[in-house]
Amino acid sequence: MKNKFFPRLGLMLVAAFAATSVQAERISKEQCVGFESDRFLTQGSVVVTQADLDAFLRDHVPEADRPGVLEHPERIGRILDNLLRTYHLAELALAEDGLVDEEALAWLHYRLNNDLATLYRDHHVDKAELDSYEDSAREMYLTRPEDFRHDPTIDFLHILIADEEGRSETDIMRKALEVHDRLAAGEDFETVAREVSDDPSVSDNDGLLSDVKPTEIVPQLAAILQETPPGELAAPVRSRFGWHITMLVRVNEGEEMSWEEARPLAERRARENHRSRVVERLFRSFHDAPAEFAEGAVATLLARYGVTDDGEVTADGIGSAMDSE
Repeated sequence: MKNKFFPRLGLMLVAAFAATSVQAERISKEQCVGFESDRFLTQGSVVVTQADLDAFLRDHVPEADRPGVLEHPERIGRILDNLLRTYHLAELALAEDGLVDEEALAWLHYRLNNDLATLYRDHHVDKAELDSYEDSAREMYLTRPEDFRHDPTIDFLHILIADEEGRSETDIMRKALEVHDRLAAGEDFETVAREVSDDPSVSDNDGLLSDVKPTEIVPQLAAILQETPPGELAAPVRSRFGWHITMLVRVNEGEEMSWEEARPLAERRARENHRSRVVERLFRSFHDAPAEFAEGAVATLLARYGVTDDGEVTADGIGSAMDSE
């Protein structure tokens, strides 16, 4: 005969705060969550069920990875240890006088409802998902070609004073400043690059690097080139390779993607747009109902957190902000 276990969680929240000048309307909130599942393991007073394990895996392990996790006894052991510790501490929390007070209950109530809302939203969004988004993706590609371009590239002149063994930081910094001063005085960049640059590619390109994606170079170099207008000598910048002296030549606008290149991106955006519209429909009728603030509620909230009431935060202002979302 199967061993059945019925864990049940009950949450009750009673409003803990009263308005300073008027009697607040007291509201009780109560929700219970329970489930039935086969017992997996008992340790002391703590019982772990099959459903507890499913819940842990759902929360922490991607679906495709779960079989692989369960192939290893040590991983199952770590999961069980985690669950036992969690449920043990939860039991102690409930048993300790004054710990699970009204504020804690309100937080637990919020966490439960936040997860329920996510569950409901994802269920309805997944149910509304289309078999194919190709048609809407192609329409997006044809009507908004500017959204489907390759990343821009840059052409720039570059000199590297390398951080090599035997060179002190002072030496390489001094040399970088000397090179920068020569270029600022009007010397030809490519000529100076051939003379002093430690960049291995300088013998092939005279220091001119073309069609480079900013993501392909060190962040410090990409940042200074983004900040400096074309044709202007940039300030020397340090990276793990040494000091860089640069001049941006031009920014090359990215070419338009072909449909084959753009299709994965377009279909992903079409799918995301559709899912967003489904979520909006879930809230449309709800937002049509007026929001009614309890008398004195805003003043009570501000006073609870020590916010000076200068008259700027009002129920009407909060309501307008809600309507604009």
